[in-house]
Amino acid sequence: MFTFVENILGMKNLLLVVFLLQTLFIFGETIEVPFTMDDRDRLIRNEAAIQSLRNEMNSRFQGMEYRFDAIDTQFKSNQTQFESLQRQLDNIHTLMYFVLGGIFSLLLLIFWDRRSALAPAKK
Repeated sequence: MFTFVENILGMKNLLLVVFLLQTLFIFGETIEVPFTMDDRDRLIRNEAAIQSLRNEMNSRFQGMEYRFDAIDTQFKSNQTQFESLQRQLDNIHTLMYFVLGGIFSLLLLIFWDRRSALAPAKK
């Protein structure tokens, strides 16, 4: 019987603690934090600072875009220069083929002329 009484007293203490904690939680949730004018001003300053940072980032991104466009046009001009150099090299190669073909033709003509000139002497 003594243990039964201890259990009841223990349960009463437990119920008392639970009740007190529950009331603390209930009153803790109903406490309202006032929104002051200082908080409002701070929010306005933060929004202004964020907007100025956003504007600065946009201007820098536009500057980067202009730089990329300038680099792109420079690459295009370099590409046209390389294409013109390639055409000049192709023309030089073609000229070299004609010159070497002419030299080879002259050598063949010289050998043929010598052979035909030496043929009566061999007879």
